[in-house]
Amino acid sequence: MKVIDRLLPDNFFVGLIQGVIVPCLVVLLLLSFGTVEWTTNMFASKAFVNLFVKMISLSVLPNLGLFYLYINRNYYRGGKGVIVGTLIIAFFVFIVKFILSV
Repeated sequence: MKVIDRLLPDNFFVGLIQGVIVPCLVVLLLLSFGTVEWTTNMFASKAFVNLFVKMISLSVLPNLGLFYLYINRNYYRGGKGVIVGTLIIAFFVFIVKFILSV
């Protein structure tokens, strides 16, 4: 059994977890490579919320590669999990962008 087969099993819940965790890791990477010093006052500002929503939206792009890996190996259940994970993050972005930001 190859390493890629162990990392990408044809399982809906594994795909779901990977579809949610990969964008979270990308956001953490984007925040860690930023040159701005983060303060607690920044997190409450509307400008930061708009920037954070944009970062989350862009962080979903690596899910395309993950989805392609699942579909290329005919692991359709894992691909469905990645799609559902992406939709969960899209729902979160929708809530933050349109409902919480006044």
